Amino acid sequence: MRFQDWKQSQIRYDSEFGIVHQAPKDQVLDLDEIEENEFYAKRINLKIYKERALQKPAFDRTIFKTNFKQCYNTDDEIVSFRKKMTTVEKEENEILAEIERRKLQDASKVVEAEEAQKELLTQKWREEKKARAIQKINQKLKHFNGLKNTKTFSSQYHKSRAGIEYFKLNPSKPPTEEVMMRMSQRINRSQ
Repeated sequence: MRFQDWKQSQIRYDSEFGIVHQAPKDQVLDLDEIEENEFYAKRINLKIYKERALQKPAFDRTIFKTNFKQCYNTDDEIVSFRKKMTTVEKEENEILAEIERRKLQDASKVVEAEEAQKELLTQKWREEKKARAIQKINQKLKHFNGLKNTKTFSSQYHKSRAGIEYFKLNPSKPPTEEVMMRMSQRINRSQ
């Protein structure tokens, strides 16, 4: 309604050209200046008409704030502008690189943990194997120690495979002259 009234007053203003533009006493009416003024006035009026024709709602701070909050982190233009104007993009790239580096570290730690686990298992298996071997050897030694007290041990040992291999590696040497002399002395003393 107010817009209609304003428009009517403008039309009345434009139609009352001759009344409004009267020359002061003892002076001439400058038509060129009036024409220029009217031209600029019409341009201004056109801008006002266009602006009023859009009929935008009155500016409300709360609506502006809510729109800003909604668009600030989601709108592509705003986010790209912020990234260009600040170091956000660089920081995001650094953060992504750090995340990738941590993933690689975690993966390498997992691989290292698996290798350590395998190493522990192999070491445990070796220790168990060693303990079984020691147990077998101890059983054999116990068995041989039990056989040493029997009368037939030496003859049987010399004929056994272990005895033959032992004597191949360690052939028996004849006694030295000193040993022979001492043995003969003992024999003579005992008689």
